[in-house]
Amino acid sequence: MWKYIAKRLAMVLVVISGVTLVSFVAMYLAPGDPAELIALERYGQDLDASQIESVREAEGLDAPVYFQYFIWLDHLLHLDLGRSIITSDDVLEEILLKLPATIELTVAGLLISLLIALPIGVLGALQKNTLLDNCCAFISLIGISIPNFWLGILLIWLFFPDSSYFP
Repeated sequence: MWKYIAKRLAMVLVVISGVTLVSFVAMYLAPGDPAELIALERYGQDLDASQIESVREAEGLDAPVYFQYFIWLDHLLHLDLGRSIITSDDVLEEILLKLPATIELTVAGLLISLLIALPIGVLGALQKNTLLDNCCAFISLIGISIPNFWLGILLIWLFFPDSSYFP
């Protein structure tokens, strides 16, 4: 049993390392110069090369990429997610501010999906290999197949037709 747990923990570490590496590479490959964006926020539109270079040095963007990754990983492990370029607020504070609404929506969505999925599953199981079972399976297939963003738009349109989302 201990061997199984150790193997699973090793797999978790590999997955977490892969996710952090892919996240960092995606940020690194994003278009635009981060030093220039930060300098724009700090100094306004009238930038010169020395201001951009000072930001690059202050933020460690002049270091080699692998070193930047380890700095970024260290900040991540210490929950120092930095400051937002848009609002200049602490990113962790912004996340924590919106966390209760996110949890509320997640729990509400889970409860609604359970209230719909459980009766359909039970009904289909009780009437196995009948037209009702096939209809339940078809409804389940549609529910799984519709992308969440599209389902959200359809539900807004259904329950709030006068919403400002639709012209």
